[in-house]
Amino acid sequence: MYYLYIDESGDIGDYRDANDNIIPGSSKYFTLAGIIVNDETRIAFEEELDKLLTETFDGIELPECFKLHYQELRQRYPPYDQIDDVFRWNISDSIFKWIENAECWLLSVTIDLDKHCKYTKPADPRAYLLLLILERFQYFLQEKADTGIAIYEKFNAKMRKKAEAEQKWLQKIPKFPVPTNLNLLKEKVRNGDPVKEPMLQIADFFAYAPWIKQMSNGQATDRFYQILPKYYNLGERRFLSGIVEL
Repeated sequence: MYYLYIDESGDIGDYRDANDNIIPGSSKYFTLAGIIVNDETRIAFEEELDKLLTETFDGIELPECFKLHYQELRQRYPPYDQIDDVFRWNISDSIFKWIENAECWLLSVTIDLDKHCKYTKPADPRAYLLLLILERFQYFLQEKADTGIAIYEKFNAKMRKKAEAEQKWLQKIPKFPVPTNLNLLKEKVRNGDPVKEPMLQIADFFAYAPWIKQMSNGQATDRFYQILPKYYNLGERRFLSGIVEL
């Protein structure tokens, strides 16, 4: 059994207004990223994460249901303001090092919203990218001759309904490629709680890497290239590769 833990970076709103002005607070790119692990790796990640939190926040009272979040760490929001910067950055260094060395595979799909939202009827970015990332998970499962489960942070009933409706609409478009049958996914995408599913906290850190690479026009790539070799089907043709940039 394999698990795909999915998180996102960026937002899916329009990047420009009706007058073609950039909307403050919007992001030009939206990324869905996922980490594929088996049971053994999942348990090892969770044990390492628990150990890291205990050592880093020793003596500090954490909020109830605390979870690691990369943006809050980078901005030094509470409780990260209570620890030395060396310990703070050690959290992200440790997580990316785990990804670099663990038995795991990465998938990410990033869309340029500035171009996408100019379509006559643009597909919902989240629904579109989720379809693509699940398709690649299916390819992975076919290769491993196994089954899998996808877990997406905060994939609530409203998001699910919208995504499923949008995906049905996409598949009715004559020019839209017919997606692979996702028959090796044992169930519908789970709504994941990062407190109960700590791997989602790891996925949160990973999702930032391909997103900031695009947002920075290829300038902020240290984290991305650190974990690049962990991508599934690296170097394969676009429709098979674990990296997709639209």
